[in-house]
Amino acid sequence: MIISRAEAIVIINEPTITSVTPDTDHPGERVDLIFTAGAVTYDDVRMKLYLASSGNLVRGKDVCEPVTSATFVSGQSYTCIVHNLRPNTGYIASLQGFVAANLNANSDGLTTSSANFTFQTGSSFNLECGGDFYTIDFLYDDVISHNPQVRIAEAFTYSGNDTEHFDAQNGVQSIYAGNTPNFVIDQDEVIVFRGFPASISIDSNDSHITNIVSTYDFHVTDWHHGDNTTYQLNVTDFSGQRITGILGEVNAEGELTGLQFISVDDNGNVYDTGCIGPAENCTTFNVTQLLDDEYMVTISGEFNRNTSSFLALSFGWVSLDLHDYALSGNSSCVLNKTINWQLIEDSSFGITVSPPSECGSVRSIDDVTKQINYTNNIDLSDDNSTSAPIAGVGISIVRPQGGINVRCTYNTSGVVDSNFSVIGEDEQYVRGTNEIPFQLRFYADSGYTTPYAVGTLLNVLMSDRFYFAAEFKYNNPEHLGGMVIYAPECYATQGSSPDKSSGYLYMEKNGCKMQNDPVFQRDHALRAEHNNTLDPLSYTAFGWQGQTSSVVYVHCIVTACLNILDSNCVAPS
Repeated sequence: MIISRAEAIVIINEPTITSVTPDTDHPGERVDLIFTAGAVTYDDVRMKLYLASSGNLVRGKDVCEPVTSATFVSGQSYTCIVHNLRPNTGYIASLQGFVAANLNANSDGLTTSSANFTFQTGSSFNLECGGDFYTIDFLYDDVISHNPQVRIAEAFTYSGNDTEHFDAQNGVQSIYAGNTPNFVIDQDEVIVFRGFPASISIDSNDSHITNIVSTYDFHVTDWHHGDNTTYQLNVTDFSGQRITGILGEVNAEGELTGLQFISVDDNGNVYDTGCIGPAENCTTFNVTQLLDDEYMVTISGEFNRNTSSFLALSFGWVSLDLHDYALSGNSSCVLNKTINWQLIEDSSFGITVSPPSECGSVRSIDDVTKQINYTNNIDLSDDNSTSAPIAGVGISIVRPQGGINVRCTYNTSGVVDSNFSVIGEDEQYVRGTNEIPFQLRFYADSGYTTPYAVGTLLNVLMSDRFYFAAEFKYNNPEHLGGMVIYAPECYATQGSSPDKSSGYLYMEKNGCKMQNDPVFQRDHALRAEHNNTLDPLSYTAFGWQGQTSSVVYVHCIVTACLNILDSNCVAPS
């Protein structure tokens, strides 16, 4: 008996996603998607995006076209950048490979869809909680909606034959050209605004304008309309400016003979290019903004290739309201904004609040952990922000619908150290991103009016009384806002470490001096005089047995409380 067996060999044609990672500079808005081409070579790869939370299709098919080579070669790995995402959001991506034949036949694709790949965008906000400040900043395109409505305003029209139509008002804003391929967003789904023109060049012959070249900082190549022949080149630089009006001249043959641009900068200065081209004046049409915050972004129209002349023009306008944002606790605390009109995605907003109790920050204390929290809010309700939790290191920020809630948490207890000996005293203090900064300091007198400077050598004779105090590093009423300090435990060690394993001596414990040790003192009257922002202590100098001279290190456990009535900061009398 002869048994035959047939084995099916499966050839994978579809692209395979291997990784998706948030972009370093814009982690909340874009990711790098790496995929491997299948058993065939693609002319382009197309992506569909779904929300991971609902499974709903939100975008697709976005196109990734090769840049450095003509095709995506089978078996090779490639990176395509995905733009216009929302921060801290889960997505599902699916890819298909295409060849030119599929595109010409309007086919659904050469390959079947790839396996779904789930990924998460990153955080959009930076928050630093310092000892006496907090700073928050974020980038424009990571937080604020940048998908505006585009208004098309016609300058002059032509109805006839033998013309070439060019349409720029959508494509130029969504093409991400560069050395790395990018997924280009379908214009029917969303128009991605990325910036206003950086410059516009006007070429002409003796009778009419022959070329209009627009350049954008986000686009590697120029957006060119015309006959590609240079006669006289007139380049206008619009860096830091926005175009508010366009004037033009058209001759009797319906040809464009002059263009004139009016622009404005952030300081309100108005610039006028004058009429560029063969025409002496630009008076046939005048297209201007309809709103104070609307500016020209693209040019489109009709071009006659036979006569190398423009027979129709229209302009795309974008209304962009980058109004001021303030902390909700105090509307006068306005965020600083740095706007890059030519590359809007790099515009930023930020503010530093110092001390953290300023700008209407709400202060509270956790009954369990005894940590002090400062909270505030930035209202973004006009910007269609979506709800998303955003995590930081040692802090937490939550951005609910319409705003960013900021919270800095500070530990209210810690160990502060100093030392005395024949060698001297060196000021030390504990300070962390999320800790109230304390310090333990020596004083030259019983009134605690003359602190020893850092690095001062302090010689103390045996049995002499020395004075030291636990205090806030930033000891001013504006910063403290009623906070008080208390050192319920102080002890001495032979080494600089607060670890007691190598020998130690308690000076006080639980706010009381040790039994049969009359030398420890707390100046209650002076403490009250300083509103409990200073805990003045003293002890008599001593040495370690068997040592003629030694270094003695003093350590205190320190606690901060919101007010003088908190029982955790009341010293026993």
